[in-house]
Order: sequence, then C-alpha cells, then structure tokens
Amino acid sequence: MTYELLVKNIAKKIEENKDYLCDLDSKIGDGDHGTNVSRALNKTVEALDSFAGLTLDQKIGKTAMLLISNVGGASGPLLGTWLMAFSKKLKDQELNVKTFLEAFSFANENLKTRGKTEYRNKTMYDILYAAELATKQVSSLSEFAKVAYEAALKENEYTKGIAARSGRASYLGERSIGVNDAGSTTICLILEVLNAVVNG
Repeated sequence: MTYELLVKNIAKKIEENKDYLCDLDSKIGDGDHGTNVSRALNKTVEALDSFAGLTLDQKIGKTAMLLISNVGGASGPLLGTWLMAFSKKLKDQELNVKTFLEAFSFANENLKTRGKTEYRNKTMYDILYAAELATKQVSSLSEFAKVAYEAALKENEYTKGIAARSGRASYLGERSIGVNDAGSTTICLILEVLNAVVNG
C-alpha cells in the first residue's frame, strides 16, 4: 500500500458518496459537506505528483494544508487539525503499529481540543475515538484497519440515535436524533477504504 493509492481511493469513495453526505448534512448542517470534502480530496489527488520525495509525515502534513485551504465550514480545519497532529507525532518515527497508534491518539486529542467537543457529542470525534478505544491492543496495522472500521460503523449507528451537543447541529437539539452526522459518516467511509486497501 502506498499513501498515494490510499488518497486516490479515499477521494473516489467520497466522490461516489458526496450526494449522500450532502443529504445528511442538509438535515442537521449546511448541506455542503460532501461537495466540500470531495473537492478538497480531488485537489489533493491532483497535487500528488508534488508529493514525490517527501516522507510520510510530510505527505500527511501537506494533505492537511490542502484540506484546510479547500474545505469550507468547520470540516476542513477539523480534518486538517487531525492530519497535522498525526503528521507531527509521526515525524522522525518509523511507521509501525506502536507509532501509528500513538499518532492516532495524539491526533484525536488535538481534534477534541480544536473542536471543543467531547465523546458522543455527535461529531466526527466520536468515530475516531471509538476506533482508538477498540484498537488499543491490536498487533498490526492490518488488524487496526479491520477493528477500527468495525468500531466506526457501530459508533456511527449509536450516535445516530442521540442528540447533537456540538456544532451547528446542536442548535436542533432533539431534532438531530435519527440522523447520522455527515462528518462522522465521512470518517466511516475513510476507514472503510483504509481497511479495503490494507486488507483487500
């Protein structure tokens, strides 16, 4: 697996689901989440040639900047914050399951702080933190990908049934119950691709 292949596959998956993501977002958000994230990922794919010669942490950091500058609303800064923190923690480290889990946890903590949220406030943080909790004992990156994706699906189904307590959706209160958060669903799609690429 190469980082470039992963990015291309994620961009394709989000493009295929952008209308669905926008539909979710229209119910408890601005309605443009899918379009914004898809556009930013497509711009990242266009820039992949410029990633040649970069280390993995540099590639992730560059992806973070592209998302921050090309995704509207809160999603760009939040996704960018997560990736930038992951990149920072991974710098000068050999990629293995230990360093990956440490970077994943560090990125989650940064996202929580930047997003001013808590676990199960119905945001993308819920999915990422659920994945972190479920993968603490995994022994390989392939096991991480599988377990994280399974945990993400379970968490997204759970948070569908609760009221949002963070972000624009929180203004809807009880009316946000029964609808998946678009950002959370995006993270599920990304983890689905990671699992597919890593484990075939």
